[in-house]
Amino acid sequence: MNEHLKAILATLRMNGNLRMRLEKIFDAKEPVTAIDLRGSEHGKKLDVSKEDLPALLQICREIPTLQTLIIIGHHIDDEGVALISEAIPRLRELQVLHIEGNSMSGRGIGHVASGIVTHPSLEIVYLRGDMLDDEAVDHIVRVTLSNSRIHRLSIKGYQISKEGIQHLSNLILIDRLDQISITCANLSIESCQLLGKLIAKNNKLESLVIRARKIDDLNFLLD
Repeated sequence: MNEHLKAILATLRMNGNLRMRLEKIFDAKEPVTAIDLRGSEHGKKLDVSKEDLPALLQICREIPTLQTLIIIGHHIDDEGVALISEAIPRLRELQVLHIEGNSMSGRGIGHVASGIVTHPSLEIVYLRGDMLDDEAVDHIVRVTLSNSRIHRLSIKGYQISKEGIQHLSNLILIDRLDQISITCANLSIESCQLLGKLIAKNNKLESLVIRARKIDDLNFLLD
């Protein structure tokens, strides 16, 4: 199978560093289950552009065993994220999706949401970026409520308002979510109090991680 992937890769146009990263993945003897494209890995830089995405996603669709797709720290913006989102429904065995940075905004998260809302196997979703805002929150809450297979969620957005955090906090009440991570700029007293009340109502949550540059009230952790 991996030799077949190498043969396809040889026909595709993409930048040299991306080609080398994929060749290294395909060199493994075992079936490929993960494509991990971090912008920096072990000191080696990788820059995936929008122009690279059609070829990259074509090769991903040729991997029937692909379970994890990680794309972090590239300058592909919302337009590039839209291309990724169009390919996600065709990755039928995908279980873990991690899209972080990539200069995406709430509009980009809207594209992602449309790609995963009815996905049959996706269970773990990481959607993280400094530019994510309340629009992103709306999409994330909607898709998490709609796709009953998702049980682990990580969200980061420094543009999320107090109202957005309060909306996002309602995910804590979803019983099937066993791990939730929320990173934001500020947690107001009102948000802290709401989190405390919701945490007290959920006996199934195994892990809740909340990070913020400023937290107005830590007492909600003690209630």
